[in-house]
Amino acid sequence: MPAHFENLPDIDAIFSLDCFKFNDIKKVLNIILANLGSLNDKFINLENKFDKIEIPDVSKLMLRLNEMDKKVFECDKGRRELSDEFTAFKMITNNNFEEINENYPARDNELEEMIKNMQE
Repeated sequence: MPAHFENLPDIDAIFSLDCFKFNDIKKVLNIILANLGSLNDKFINLENKFDKIEIPDVSKLMLRLNEMDKKVFECDKGRRELSDEFTAFKMITNNNFEEINENYPARDNELEEMIKNMQE
């Protein structure tokens, strides 16, 4: 395991013009490179894990979902057309029954008069 950055010697003391400390610089560079190597290993491990993951091709699924959306829209459109036709039929039927109900008393009276005339 690489050394932590907390273990670094004092950078200002290393590069002092009075006393140039090559071994301390070497130690700092080794710590930095070890940490970079460790980081690189972690990235390689992650990349290998991502390569092993099988991500399915969802394009066919998306096409099917789009087709189903279109079918749902068409079915809903057909349902609305049928609902409109049913509403129109209901209105026509209601109007016909209203006409029959309006004309029924007059016809009933006519029939009663005819029955009376036939009985006489």
